[in-house]
Amino acid sequence: MEDYNKQVAQTIKGQISKFQLMCYAARDFRYVGGDNKLPGLRFTVSGTSVLKNRKGTIEILLNGADLYDITFSRKNKDDVVKKDVYAEDLNGFLDILLETEEYQKNINPNIVGVKLVEVNNG
Repeated sequence: MEDYNKQVAQTIKGQISKFQLMCYAARDFRYVGGDNKLPGLRFTVSGTSVLKNRKGTIEILLNGADLYDITFSRKNKDDVVKKDVYAEDLNGFLDILLETEEYQKNINPNIVGVKLVEVNNG
């Protein structure tokens, strides 16, 4: 099972633009899964050059529908969650979480305006 979890994490990381990972100052990559938890990838981000307050942890899990559930967790803030993301939309949704709306319009105007759900950590 551990090999499967590692393989899923490697696949997810490979589907994210290396340029984006660099811009987000992504680090501390680790696989997750096992013990009734969906397999996936977790990593830390330090925000972008413009949005330094977007520091936190990104968790991308492969759900039972073969789609991704993305969670962005920050200290003292509610988690932001987007469920059922297609692999081809993964980079766009990460930009929604971590980039300015102006940047998003220039890169992918079709995905701007998509709302994510905030979940109370309480």
